[in-house]
Amino acid sequence: MSIKNTPWLKAGLIGGVVNFVLTVLSNIPCIGCLFSLLQCFAWFVIPFAVGYYSVKWAKVKRDDYGEAAKTAALGGFVLGLTNIISTLVGVLMGIVLNFSMSNFMLFSGENTDYLTNSISIPVMASFGVLVVLCFSIFGIIFDVILALVGGIINVALKKSKA
Repeated sequence: MSIKNTPWLKAGLIGGVVNFVLTVLSNIPCIGCLFSLLQCFAWFVIPFAVGYYSVKWAKVKRDDYGEAAKTAALGGFVLGLTNIISTLVGVLMGIVLNFSMSNFMLFSGENTDYLTNSISIPVMASFGVLVVLCFSIFGIIFDVILALVGGIINVALKKSKA
């Protein structure tokens, strides 16, 4: 199975890469706030675009809503799986950056609670991973639903050949 023959896989992976880049950029100190707002907007646009382009690249005919729904849902599912990875990386990156800032304050004399900071990093990481894994099913469902909408709209907007 090549990626050329599976447009839903291609669209889902492209959407996942875009989301991953936005997740990493939004966790960088000082510039992260600029990308966080864009990422919130992208949570709605990327799944819609994945469904739309899955159906477009699959060249689904007008009024073939079943095929469009299947193709868009598969693209949304792939996007949902890649979003789990992106979110895990984002959570762990945020925890590590938070911990490094705590250590900076510790050595600069502003923070004296080193034991609490050194114990809290594995606890925060474990809790963050647990929360992401528990709620990831909702993210997959959300991505599939928005991708379905995008795919159905693509098919509905196609002009009929008279």
